[in-house]
Amino acid sequence: MVGMHFDLETMVRGKDFVGINNEAVTIVFFKGRPHPETLEHMSLSEHDERVACRSQATEGSGRRARGSRR
Repeated sequence: MVGMHFDLETMVRGKDFVGINNEAVTIVFFKGRPHPETLEHMSLSEHDERVACRSQATEGSGRRARGSRR
């Protein structure tokens, strides 16, 4: 993993938060005191719907969709 570059860009910024993303992931950080026992919100999304559709279509065939990251 040494030398990996994620090409993250600022997507949104507010007084108490910042959102960063790239083609594969979106992460939002909130200001505040961490409480590991509480998870207020977590969201995962697929940025490229074409890749998601190809992945679902080939899941049962035993082969990987071109461009999938499994």
